[in-house]
Order: sequence, then C-alpha cells, then structure tokens
Amino acid sequence: MKPKHRNIASGLGVSVMLGALLWAGGATARTVEFEFDAMNFPMPASISNPYLPLPVRSTLVFRGVAGDECEFSKQTVGFSDAVYVPPYAVNGVQVLVVRDQEWVTEAEDGECLIDTVELDEDTVDFYAQQNLGDGAGAVWYLGEDTFSPPDEGEGPECSTDGAWRAGGDVLAGILMLADPRSGDRYQQEFDEDNAEDMGAVLRKNGKVTLEFGEGDTYNRCLVTREWSPLEPGSVEKKWYCEAQGDFPGGLALVEELKEKTLRVEYIGSALPGDFPGDEEDFPAFEDLGCADPR
Repeated sequence: MKPKHRNIASGLGVSVMLGALLWAGGATARTVEFEFDAMNFPMPASISNPYLPLPVRSTLVFRGVAGDECEFSKQTVGFSDAVYVPPYAVNGVQVLVVRDQEWVTEAEDGECLIDTVELDEDTVDFYAQQNLGDGAGAVWYLGEDTFSPPDEGEGPECSTDGAWRAGGDVLAGILMLADPRSGDRYQQEFDEDNAEDMGAVLRKNGKVTLEFGEGDTYNRCLVTREWSPLEPGSVEKKWYCEAQGDFPGGLALVEELKEKTLRVEYIGSALPGDFPGDEEDFPAFEDLGCADPR
C-alpha cells in the first residue's frame, strides 16, 4: 500500500524532472525540476507533509476486502531494532524507518476469516522529507527491505525479491509532492527491472466514504493514480486526505485495479480485536515460514 520513478534521484546534485503529460479531461501536467541533495534533509528524520504525515512512534492499520479475499496491513512508524538502529541512513540521508506488515486470508460473505490468516510480507521502508531547497516539503522514498515466503522449491531463507536502496544507479523517488497539482506526474522509485513505480496527481478535491466501521467521509483528499511499467495493467488509485476529525491525515483508502477491485481502508491507530498481529519483535521470519536472510 505504499502505500511506492525514474528517478527522482539519488546522489548529490542530481536533477529531477517530473514529466509533462496531457490528461483526458483537459488538465495539462506541469514539469517540475529540482535537485536531490542530501544536505536538504534535516536531522533527525521527521515527516509532516499534510497529505502524508508520519508521526514517529505512531501505528497505522488498514483492512481490505475483495470478493473472497481479505488483506490487512499494519505500519509502524519510526521502527527500530538491533538491525535498524537510529539514526539510520540510506544514501547519505537519515531516514524514517517504517515497518509494513501484510496479512492475507479468505473471506465469507464479506467477513474475514481471522483463524486462517497468514503473514504474507514483512517490509521495512525508508522515507525522508526534504525541508530545504527547491521542492522543500516533498517526501522522498529511498528504498525498502522486503521479506516474504520463498517460491515453492526455493528457500529455506525468506525471499527478498523487490528489495532496493537508493545509491549509485539505483535512484530515490518521490512518495508525496510538496505542492501537488492536477496533472503532475512523478517517479516513485527506480531500480531498473526491479522497482520502477510511477505516480500522477488526478485531483485535489477528492471525497471518499469508507465502508469500514461507521463509514466516515473525508473531504480535501488528494487523489493519485499509481502504476508500474513492470506490471502492465496494474493500477492503483489512492486517496490521501488532510487531517479531519479524529483522522490524523494521510492515506485513507486504496482502490486497486488489476483484474479485480480491492478497497483497502484506513482503520485507525489501534489494532481492533479482529486484526492479526501483535507487538512481537521484528523480524517475524518464523511466521513467514522461512529463515532470516540477513
């Protein structure tokens, strides 16, 4: 769900250009240029972009249902352990470490079968907000460590397919623009043939009503379209909403389109009783059924 660009950059003095594009509906994309410079990132790492605030030591939980399948996600912001020791740096930038756990299970009549839930992926993401220079306020994505069950016949170590880190020819990207406008297109990550996600702003006046819980409605939402050229036909629409009521702001809903529609909704900051997972120490390789690959 990352919630995940030709570059937008890695290394000092790399020029960033967000490509122009003409959208059906008449909105013409602007071209945005600024440089990635490690000196433009503060110490310690903190993220306060109104569309994607990530308070350290906060927890975000999501649930999605699509037909006979369910998925759950728990994001722990400012995660640390013996491996990810703060201050943790990637490509010369102190990053905010976010652990993202995803579980899957079956559903019957729209209800998730918690008794059969399985941990499907345990990921550690690296984010940083630029606060100086052109593009100040943008949230950058500098890589991820991914751990998932190995393909059949492989292992015994957990699979790290899809993992990448900014540096050299591997380029960091933009997770959230500082001043997003309809038509903006941007690279979210670039590790050739491994991670090439793209994003585009559709509008800033989105409205979304969640089906989970009391069916809260959020206004003032940034709606984006996100995709990867490595996965033709895979498209996600996402709603990032400013803080409203008890909602702290950030990603409220993902609607994934790839042969099916999957709504993934924000639940809150506390684990509800029917949510898998607990406060166990990372990594949860035993739950993935494979060995620590590090």
